[in-house]
Amino acid sequence: MKIENSELLATFPDANLYRYPEKNILMLQALSGFISHDDFKEVHFSVGNYIKLYKPDKYIFDKRSLRVFQEKSRRWYFLVWKTEMYKEGLRKIHKILPYDEIFRFQVEGVRADLDLDLKNKTAVYRDMEICYFEDVEDALLGFEGIVAGWQHSA
Repeated sequence: MKIENSELLATFPDANLYRYPEKNILMLQALSGFISHDDFKEVHFSVGNYIKLYKPDKYIFDKRSLRVFQEKSRRWYFLVWKTEMYKEGLRKIHKILPYDEIFRFQVEGVRADLDLDLKNKTAVYRDMEICYFEDVEDALLGFEGIVAGWQHSA
């Protein structure tokens, strides 16, 4: 599926990576309902290489196809990957969640657990703008301040 005004940078079995060259934004679009932890890390290592190459400060993660997002993957994504990408200049992450209340509740729960864990008190993800949107267009407009996303209540 071609995303308007974007170029396809990479394809993976369970995801595609796009770049919006005019705005220097990268977007990962999940394509399946489940991505194993090892595959998730492999995809994000590759995304990290593109972040090092293009130096975007904005990233969209479209999770609408996901039905399961392993806690182990979420924790690694929040505590390890985001820390590394922050060092590379990534500051804003907009996420698009599936229209599934259970999935959204689980995302809230993991974030709340991370926030409550005192050893994560200084985790870099806290310094990033992390907002949630309903679709790609709104996530892109959110970077311009035209559309407001929502953040975790925790």
